[in-house]
Parts: sequence; structure tokens; C-alpha cells
Amino acid sequence: MGETQDYLHRIGTVAEFTERYWGEDYHEPWVSRVDEDGDVEYNRRIDRDALRLEVESAGTLYWRMSGNTSPGLARTVSYSLNGRPWVDVTSSASPEGIPLEAGDVIAFRGDNASYAFSGETSGDRVWNCFSGSMGLKFRAAGNVMSLIDSVNFRKLRDFTADFALMGLFRGCPQLTDVSGLRLPATGLTLGCYAHMFSDCGNLRGRTPYLPAVRMARSCYRSMWQNCVGLTSADIPEMPEGKVLDEKCFSNMFNGCAGLTDTVELPETTLAQDCYAYMYRDCVSLTGVTELPATRVSPSAYFGMFMGCSALVTPPALPATSLGYSSYHEMFLGCSSLLNTPDLPATVLPSWCYHRMFQDCVSLTGVPRSITVDRCVRTPSDNSCMQMQMMFQGCVALTAAPEIIFRTYPTPDVDAGLNSMFRGCSSLREIKVNFMPGNLSTTSSGGNDCALWVEGVAASGTFHLPESLRGQTVRRDDGHVPTGWTVRYYQD
Repeated sequence: MGETQDYLHRIGTVAEFTERYWGEDYHEPWVSRVDEDGDVEYNRRIDRDALRLEVESAGTLYWRMSGNTSPGLARTVSYSLNGRPWVDVTSSASPEGIPLEAGDVIAFRGDNASYAFSGETSGDRVWNCFSGSMGLKFRAAGNVMSLIDSVNFRKLRDFTADFALMGLFRGCPQLTDVSGLRLPATGLTLGCYAHMFSDCGNLRGRTPYLPAVRMARSCYRSMWQNCVGLTSADIPEMPEGKVLDEKCFSNMFNGCAGLTDTVELPETTLAQDCYAYMYRDCVSLTGVTELPATRVSPSAYFGMFMGCSALVTPPALPATSLGYSSYHEMFLGCSSLLNTPDLPATVLPSWCYHRMFQDCVSLTGVPRSITVDRCVRTPSDNSCMQMQMMFQGCVALTAAPEIIFRTYPTPDVDAGLNSMFRGCSSLREIKVNFMPGNLSTTSSGGNDCALWVEGVAASGTFHLPESLRGQTVRRDDGHVPTGWTVRYYQD
């Protein structure tokens, strides 16, 4: 039948076509052709709408089970190569490959509610994903929901199982473009898109729009992590009015070295860890969104801009109510940062400013003051460490913010200034309203200012209130720096 392959068979009328093929999924103009076996094949719409990989350069494609493959989580899908009949393939740790040539189009469909599982530890994770041989390059397009429901995927908007598509293209350098891919789900589940494209180092171009308004825990976690080829122009804005959930955006763009601006994040009701490490190590980032929330959930901004070495100006932080670790490591290692935002909160929970500006080596501008009404420990943490290592390693800083404790000494709670200015070699002026080392009355008897001025300038001025005149001033790294002048000011 080779002489008849791929010729135009005939064009039928609507009436005879619907009589014979009613209920099957074809599309106009219902053109048929004779395939290599002499069978008549109609151009089914599913070949166009389903998830498909469009091959740019030849190689072998694998449908692979990764992670903890014992006992594993094998999943069967079907593929159609260049419109040919569908073939089942089951994932494994050592899968057989599908050879592909440049110009091939391979479509996929399946009927699995989830393709991955994640436990509490990194060793308790397994996911199914596409990978390929060296040299293979392809674009991804079509509707990814064809993997969830092979028949009704066009109208499907809700995932029904956790970790639905987690890691689907994880660590896939063969993937070059997803501008034609659709991710239409609005009903998200735990980890549904987590790590979906992480470590796709050759990915370029526009990323799919994400229409969901109600987030789920870890839904977008590490979704584009280490996609170093993406730029801010490739990231569409997300809908307004989002309802956040725990870790929903954590690590989403971690390591995306090409991003220069963040997406807008207008939500004022946050969730625990919602933005944790979201833009960590985005080394080209210079423009950041406003962060308008006045109440910050625990760890909401944990490490959010950590390692953003090009960031000069931080966003304002208007929050007056903080959760534990709210700003923990938020700007750690931002080596170009010149100024800090004001910090208006006065009730400080555990670890809220811990390492917030550590190693910001260009930092010279700090808040005029940090005022503390009281310190609050978390139920599981007997110490607070609110400002531990907050400015450690800020070698350009010459004057510290005035530190004011309105309740002094702080009863039964460590104030947590350990290593606060450690290694600030240019620091020459500090003003406080307490005697360092005597700030709390904890039964531990520890010094909550331990090493807080180790490595500051050899000379400087330390300001204490007049009410402390006459008290013994200890000179060491945990109290007042040796070699500094003490001056008293009116309370």
C-alpha cells in the first residue's frame, strides 16, 4: 500500500460522517488519509489538543520513574507518534526509549489522577517524568490535563489527587519551550505542580498562564527552580485576589538567574511559608513587588530574596504584626543592598529578624530605631533570638539602628541579640537603652548579647541612657566593645 500512503482519501458530507462516527472526537474538515497499513485514519482533534512534544533535534525519549523507585509508582500512558495509533507505555527506573526524529510530534494521554508521591523526607518521593538522550530537544505544547483524563480533558479544571503532575519535566535539559503548553487547572491540590519544570536549564520563552485563584499547599513549590534561561518577560502575571496556602509559592523561582523583576504579589492575607525562598539566588533581580501585608504569617518571607546579589532597594515592609521567622534570612547575602526598610513591629516573636541582612556587604542605611515592646517565644522554642545575626557581616555599616526595649529587663525571655553586629568591621556607633548582657531574667543565665559586637571597628561610641550611669560597664564582645567611648544620654 506504499503507493497510496498519505494521499487524500475523500471528503465526506457532514451527514454521512456524523452517522458513522457520531460521538468520536474528530474535527473539521474531517479529512481522511490512508496510513502505511492501508487503513483509513481521520484527523482526530485529540492529536492537536492533548499534551504533545514537538521534536527539534533527534534523540531518544524516555518515560521514566524517578526518586525512590522502590516500591515505586509506575504509571501507564499512551502516545501517538505523528498521528499514528496510540501505544501504551509504562514508566520504570530503566525505561525503553522512544526514538524520535526532528519534526516528529508525539502526543500523550492518560487516565491517572496523580503521577507522583511525596512524603516528609526527600528520600520518600517518587515521580514520573519525561527525559531524553543527549542531543534530543523538544518543545512542549497542548493541554497537560490529557494525562489526567484522556477523553474529557478539554473541560477538566480540577485535580482530584495530591502531587498530580509533580516533577513531570524535572531535570529535563531536552525541554526548550513551553509557550504552547496549557495548564488550565483552577482546582489545585497539594504539590500538584511542585518541581514540574525545576532544573530545566535550556528552557526559554513564555511560560504558561496560571489561572487558579485558590492556592493549595505547596502547589507551585519549586515549579521553575533553576530555570536559568527564563526572563521576567517570560513570566505572566497571576490573577488578583489569590487565597494563599502554606508553601504555595516557596522556591517557585529559586535560582532563576535571568529574572530581573518579580511578579506582583498584592495579597494582604498570607500563609505560613507562602513566599519562602521564592526568589532565592535570582542574581539579576533588581525590581521587586510591593509587599502590602500588615500581618505576616510565620516564615512567610523566609529567605525570600536570599542571595539576590543585584538587588539594591528592598520593598517596604509595613507589617506591624509578625509571626515567628517572618523575615528570617529574607535578604541574606544581598551584596548590593544599600538600605533596609523600616521595621515598625514592636512585638517580636522568635527568630523574626534572624540573619535578615547578614552579609549585605554594601549596606549603609538602616532603620533609625528598632523598638521592642515585648519578645514572644514560640511554644516549642524556649529562646527567642529575634535579632540574632541580623546584621552580621555588614562590613560597610557605620552606625547601628537605635535599639529600644520598652520592657526592660525582659522577663523570662531571651531578647536574642547574639552576634547581631558580629563582623561589622566599619561599625563605630551604637545606641541602646539597656546594659548589654543584662537584658533578660531567664533562668538559663546566658548572655543574650553574646558576641554581638565581635569584630566591629577598634574605636567608636557606645550610647547608654543616663539612668545606667554608675553601673559597671563590661568591655568585651558580648557587652560594650573594648576601646570604645561610652557616652550617656538623657532618658
